[in-house]
Amino acid sequence: MSLLRKKQYSNYWFDTATPDFLMEFMKKENIDINPLIDSNISFNGDFPTFNLKDIDFGTILLQTGYLTIKKHEKSLQGFEKYTLDIPNQEVRTSLFKYIVATYTNNTPEEIDNTAENFISYILTSDEENLTKTVDILIGKVAYHYDTHNWKHYQSIFRGFFMGMGIKTLSEIPNSQGRIDYVLEYKNTYIIIELKYSTQKTLDEMLKEAKKQIYGKRYYQTYQDKNIITIAIAIKETEKIKETKAQIRTLKELKEELKEELK
Repeated sequence: MSLLRKKQYSNYWFDTATPDFLMEFMKKENIDINPLIDSNISFNGDFPTFNLKDIDFGTILLQTGYLTIKKHEKSLQGFEKYTLDIPNQEVRTSLFKYIVATYTNNTPEEIDNTAENFISYILTSDEENLTKTVDILIGKVAYHYDTHNWKHYQSIFRGFFMGMGIKTLSEIPNSQGRIDYVLEYKNTYIIIELKYSTQKTLDEMLKEAKKQIYGKRYYQTYQDKNIITIAIAIKETEKIKETKAQIRTLKELKEELKEELK
């Protein structure tokens, strides 16, 4: 009906069906979203029932339509096994946008603007505003989340990139390490290394990230493409949270590090 009335395509299903209690549940339970990102949610045995007294995040997503059954099989012991996944890209993008908004205490509209700015500042090599954008993304993280934890920020950034609606790969193994994130935007491949510490300086972490990208040849699979590398550093103490980002083309990165990597 919304499509016929407005005469344009949009994400009407998600806009009209996002339950507030789903987001409130996330706030209260400090949900780990990595299994959702990895499409690694499954269960064995009877189909889960919607019992508010004893419910988990996967069951809520399944019962409200944000997860669907991707695969159904029987184990060798005869138990039913279900593998779940997000139904389509439209739901995936919107779901992660709302999840990241919940985690970071932003509105979905603010997350949309932040995502658009994030890509724009990378493509124009605007490091100052890219750093400000990272600040906006994580600066209002709710106090009750365990922010003094690398995995927490990793989840936020993974969800943020998934919610952009562009092809995103994360934790990609190569022969020498594991790439944090690769974003494919049009003809450009954006390789991102994220560093977090409570002790090291921002510049120390940025240098470490850049050396890791180039020294471990994270670009090797994409070297016939247009490549941009991003180093992001987050330093957190009890009182302050600082961030800094640097943008380098592969050629610039090689030139900057050539003496150190001889």
